[in-house]
Amino acid sequence: MKRYMTIIALLALVTITLSFVAGCGNDNKTEAKKIMEEADAIISQIEADMEELLANMSETFYNVSDMDSLTTAVDETKDATAELSDKADEAAAEYEKINDLEGVEDYQEYADLQIMSGDIFKDMLDTIDEFLDEMMEAVESGAVDEETMTEIAESFQAELTERGMLMDEAETAAEELKEDKNL
Repeated sequence: MKRYMTIIALLALVTITLSFVAGCGNDNKTEAKKIMEEADAIISQIEADMEELLANMSETFYNVSDMDSLTTAVDETKDATAELSDKADEAAAEYEKINDLEGVEDYQEYADLQIMSGDIFKDMLDTIDEFLDEMMEAVESGAVDEETMTEIAESFQAELTERGMLMDEAETAAEELKEDKNL
């Protein structure tokens, strides 16, 4: 009878331990989901801010009439891209927190895809800044002919398109994972 009591005590201990471990995993999943939702909210804000930036850029640059207004438009745009880059870093830092948790591999995969997408987005912002710098150099040097400006614009448009496609792939993979795994 003592032997059975020992076995029952060991089974109870194993059950308690497994319950504790499973509970910890659930806590980590709850924490991962909370972090993911916070980071996703930052991404949503970035998307809204980016739409606003693009609309403002179109209007602002269309209304440029002299060097001062062009300089102001470029400076404002670069300030906005810097703010977006900072927000992308903030989102990445949130997603990185998920990678510190155990037992949440699906959330970690999602976070890694979102971090990759954010890195590509930041590259796109850098490309916009480079375009603005090259445009300003062309204007300041007096090389404002249509051919030069078209070449500059087409070069950067190709880069932005390529990076945009890569970012879309990462975002699509992240959203599919989120849906498939019910994250």
